[in-house]
Amino acid sequence: MAVLMVAATVYGVVQLLVLSSPTRSVRVSTVLLAIAVGVYGCGIVTLLLEYAYTRAVSDQPHGGALLNTVKTASYTVDPVVEELIKITPLLLAAWNVKIRRQWGLTDYVVTGAALGAGFGLLEAVARFGLDAARAVSLPTGGWMIPDSLQAPWIPGPGQVFAAWFPAPFSTLDFGEAHPAADTSPHLVYAAGCGPWGWCPSPLPAPTTCSPTTRPHNPAPGTPSHWPKTSTASCGLSRWPCWPSRWPPTCGRSAVPSGRSRAYCSARSEPDAPVLRP
Repeated sequence: MAVLMVAATVYGVVQLLVLSSPTRSVRVSTVLLAIAVGVYGCGIVTLLLEYAYTRAVSDQPHGGALLNTVKTASYTVDPVVEELIKITPLLLAAWNVKIRRQWGLTDYVVTGAALGAGFGLLEAVARFGLDAARAVSLPTGGWMIPDSLQAPWIPGPGQVFAAWFPAPFSTLDFGEAHPAADTSPHLVYAAGCGPWGWCPSPLPAPTTCSPTTRPHNPAPGTPSHWPKTSTASCGLSRWPCWPSRWPPTCGRSAVPSGRSRAYCSARSEPDAPVLRP
């Protein structure tokens, strides 16, 4: 069953890699490594934080029983902690200058989905990895762990490879004849949190929204003596060059620093004069 859980996790991430191939720049090996980070990094850290929180609350004079604290934290504190921990590697990656200049929105979404998929894999293996002895094979495919009317169900190969972003496990409703693999919630939620690593940029995005560079689509009346700046010469060709009719204050991440503008201009045309502020 653990092998099928891993297969469902990797297959969902591979689907997202194929769909995002026209617009992503992150490598396949990096995304697969993010699955391992989600398992051994985000999952373990979340487990330790939730363990410490529930014990600390239950040890208070009016904390109540540990079981009640765990049940209450499962729908109040735990979801917030899980999503914050899953997005932490994306924020750390955005802090790196090289990664920040290379990655786009799609890269953060795909990497976040891989982190969430790895986290969901650890959760599935930790809950049902040791229940293979009492699992019941179903004629329609998959394995059911009989412990309640809504028993946990591990999808088989037919259900895994016939679903979009399959979850490592799901719940089998009572009397359901033809179960299908559910969509992995951790993959979807972490992919939705991926843009948070891309939006709050502490670094300037190398665009041409400043009056010291010449845009590709100059507006009428633009002086012709402005030097041409090619972002491709600085390895920044994947960022758009906005028209000059956009205001220079189109965002903190839109205007590069003066030192960066001078460097780009010198790299694109060494003999061209560089206007300094």
